[in-house]
Amino acid sequence: MSSQAKYLFPSLEGGSSRIFNICARSAELVDAMREDGDDSEPKFLFNTQELNQSILVKEVRTDRKSARYHYANTVGTKLYLPYNPARPYEGGKSAFLDDPRIQDILLDHAGIDTGSRSAKVKADLAIIRLLDEIPSLDPFLVKDKLRVEGVDANEFYFEISDDEWHAIKAHVSDMLKPVIDFAFQDSEEMQRGRTMAFVAKLWDTKDITALKPIVAAFNLPPDEAKGIFAAWKGVMYYDYEYNRCRSDWRTYGTWLEQDAVPLDFVEPESKQHLLDLIENVRTQYSTAMTELQDIFSSYESAYETLFVERKDSAPFIDFMRKAVRSYWILGTKMSAINHSVTVWEIMTARSFKRRLKFEQLFELLELQRGIFDNS
Repeated sequence: MSSQAKYLFPSLEGGSSRIFNICARSAELVDAMREDGDDSEPKFLFNTQELNQSILVKEVRTDRKSARYHYANTVGTKLYLPYNPARPYEGGKSAFLDDPRIQDILLDHAGIDTGSRSAKVKADLAIIRLLDEIPSLDPFLVKDKLRVEGVDANEFYFEISDDEWHAIKAHVSDMLKPVIDFAFQDSEEMQRGRTMAFVAKLWDTKDITALKPIVAAFNLPPDEAKGIFAAWKGVMYYDYEYNRCRSDWRTYGTWLEQDAVPLDFVEPESKQHLLDLIENVRTQYSTAMTELQDIFSSYESAYETLFVERKDSAPFIDFMRKAVRSYWILGTKMSAINHSVTVWEIMTARSFKRRLKFEQLFELLELQRGIFDNS
């Protein structure tokens, strides 16, 4: 198995917020319809079949100068077109979406001319571009982005239950209510009890005109308001996800500290290489966790100071102005931890107390180092 296959296989099999495995979801959709005796045409995500057999991967660029989102981490979106959709980790063609090579790859492997005037081609390319505008490929963010932008996508592609969707929406809505009340205060709109109507507008980030009082209250640049509000909602989602995953991540952190040791005898030279690798992964994991905690602590403190204690608004205004950058950093770091934990869970699942022999442990840690290096 190639190094690329080793990197992709555990993630594709187990799921990761860095990866949107469109290929697998399309195949599962066909299988589900067949089992139900439904012989109608499947409602795939794309009009182009080759794109329905593709995989999107969030990666940090090695050439940071080319980053589209230079104000945050240099994360980009790669389109991966496997040679064999049934075994996608065996090889394929890939490139970042803004890499000039992507035009040739789309034409040669998907028959898509990026200059085409075809409505179907334009719709497909629009979906890809929309998914390039979010820092990670969590099912919630993918579904919400396409929904807000008016893309009628098949729910089958989003591995998120109705209960989880509504729980996240309730969390975000609860955080938005005090903001609406603060911005509108004693206006006639609030006297009519329209808080929830404005929460809905802020949730969708579409009707910026109706949200002008919020833009003014926090002195935001009007032309950047939509992006700031969308990023802020993303931060609130990541806050929800962080609290949901924190216990599992801590279990992984404990394993790194206590159980990332080989079961078998290791020659001194090899053991030193292993110890260096363990220390590298521990440090990168700890650093990523610290960055997350710093952002969330700053946000929660600013929110509480203004909306709970009714004191200084400056920290929250500062947060809003930095929301886009925070959103991309959170997405990149949380995806790296999520990816690393996913690989760890899969590769240690059959081992007692998740303890591994030297070769298996070294392979796992090399994969994890690569994951963190790519964040």
